[in-house]
Amino acid sequence: VYEDVNDVSLNYVENYFPVKTISEKTDKKKNAELATSLQQGEFSKVFSAQQASALKERNNTKNPIAITGFSFTQELDTHITEMERFKSYAKGTKELNVIMNHTPSVKKLLDATNLDSIMTRGVGYAINPNAMQDLFRLNNPIFSRLQEKFTGVALALKFIQLPKQATSFVNAFADYQLFDKGVTGKGRIPIIDSTLDFLAFMAESGWVAFFQKRSTFKQAMDVSANFRNRMRQSFKTADLAGLETGQRATYGSGRTRRTRLKRIARKAKIIANSPTLVGDAAGVMGYMVAYRNNIRKGMSPEEALERFNDYNATQQTRRATEKIGLQYDSNMIVRSFTMFGSTLFLQLNKVMQSATNIRRGTANAVTEGSLKEMPSTKEYRELFLNLGVANVLFALTANIFKYNPFADPSVNPFLTGDDGDDELTEEQMDRISKAKNALKRGKEISDEDQMLIDRYQINLDKEQVLESYKEAMFGINQLYNLPLIGGTVNTAVDTWWWGYSDAIKKPRSRYTDPISQIFTSSYYDMVIGGKGGFETAVTRIFEYGLGIPSKTPLAAVDQLRSWFDSNDTALRKEYEKKDEDGERIAKEESFEKFKENRYEENMYDLLGVSYSYRPGSAKSKDIIYVPIEVNKRKKKDEEESSDKKSKPKKRKRRKRIKKKK
Repeated sequence: VYEDVNDVSLNYVENYFPVKTISEKTDKKKNAELATSLQQGEFSKVFSAQQASALKERNNTKNPIAITGFSFTQELDTHITEMERFKSYAKGTKELNVIMNHTPSVKKLLDATNLDSIMTRGVGYAINPNAMQDLFRLNNPIFSRLQEKFTGVALALKFIQLPKQATSFVNAFADYQLFDKGVTGKGRIPIIDSTLDFLAFMAESGWVAFFQKRSTFKQAMDVSANFRNRMRQSFKTADLAGLETGQRATYGSGRTRRTRLKRIARKAKIIANSPTLVGDAAGVMGYMVAYRNNIRKGMSPEEALERFNDYNATQQTRRATEKIGLQYDSNMIVRSFTMFGSTLFLQLNKVMQSATNIRRGTANAVTEGSLKEMPSTKEYRELFLNLGVANVLFALTANIFKYNPFADPSVNPFLTGDDGDDELTEEQMDRISKAKNALKRGKEISDEDQMLIDRYQINLDKEQVLESYKEAMFGINQLYNLPLIGGTVNTAVDTWWWGYSDAIKKPRSRYTDPISQIFTSSYYDMVIGGKGGFETAVTRIFEYGLGIPSKTPLAAVDQLRSWFDSNDTALRKEYEKKDEDGERIAKEESFEKFKENRYEENMYDLLGVSYSYRPGSAKSKDIIYVPIEVNKRKKKDEEESSDKKSKPKKRKRRKRIKKKK
């Protein structure tokens, strides 16, 4: 391969062994040069530079080779990997370099369509995925490690992530057609055939999910090397950060010593990240439904496989060619914006592509006067699926505990009973306000008042969830992911459409950095949770050291202790715990209510349901800060005592003299 590409043969080297001297300063300078070349479209130069080390003529006939910091087998494995990559990519890289950088017609076409930069960068990063990532790791070693750990803290051990990730299977419906020529065999009837397609797709997806998930997964692994490599990256390196941020993994692979402790830590990491990774695999299985349908219709296995591999366009791609320009950037601030945005950016891409194709197809049909030029059914499906349907399904799964429309009698016609959704009167609202004030003062309220408060909170939760459904249905939440203007659009919608009074005071943004999250979580633990500084620090070190949230294992321990402790000794002790003023920290009046709430909280922590998706998390649109009513006599006594303390000693002495007289 080397001779074919370079027209020069490699010399024979006796006792060859690949040894590499690692220097952080040298590597940093070299990677900076390679990154500059990559941004300028010189991907062939970068590829040759990255493979140069393994092609050097190295020999040592006198002294034994000392390998410092790495094992013999690991160094040999790295060399074989680099050589296999060279053999696979060298010819194609040379041809692409000639086509894109030295062919005038292609250069003119890319310049005319303004695609030169994005095309060269996309191809360059696909060929050299490690170049910019290595530069980012060398320039920002602490932040790079922190970013990866933060992804684990946010998503590891979150079992709710499995169904949330799996909802993306619906995107495969765009490629599913039960009959190519329609149910009549003479042509497709839009409404009838689309309805049949949807019913057949959902029925087959359910069959795969409940009865054939193993065989379907095995078939996907057998037919698609692309999918097989994706699963290898997921379950061998536990690369959750690369999946969610759209970046290549920097740790867990490559030139690092593999000790027994690190192998155990990697296996634990795979288990912790498995809900998200399994959910990702389940989402891809929707495309296997379309693949099987295409094979049944007589499509060639090669063409059906090519269509199946297009799942990367909607399923958190690991390929560089589907990423947006921001995801190529190695800047620390830009990466904070693109965290947890791989799916959202893919959906934006699909929306723009399908909308453009529909617009062009319609214009051509009008110009040519032919229905054959009209956009295909697939284009319309991709637009609706990525703009609204997939988002609604994701929002429905995420909010299933907060509000379940299928369990609401006002929505589900098969249910009967009081839905409790009638408007509360002004008298009832005034009663709720007084009851809340009474609870703040530590007083008891009637069962009827508590039912009113619960009913009011259920309505708030329902209203907020329905708002999120509407935003997802019309694709408004897609605007929130746009750079620069996304946060402003979100705040404007919350303020002027939904009418939240504090939306401007608390604007939302896609920018997510681990440092602010560490500060916020520590603040809540210390100020609201009542934890000490040492305990909070240990918690943060545990989370970001292992890359998993502390709430899940703590909830598991707490729940197991509650099950095995029949007397609830530890729980009662916590219930009776008081603050500095002698007031009980637990807000619940009875121990039974405290135990019930703790059990519910532990279940949500074990499932990984964040606070904003739990019942009771919604707040009123009109934030009214009602002052707590204080007993007037008690307030007057406090004022008099403070006045006495502020008076000079002479006055106090005169008062004593008067008392003696």
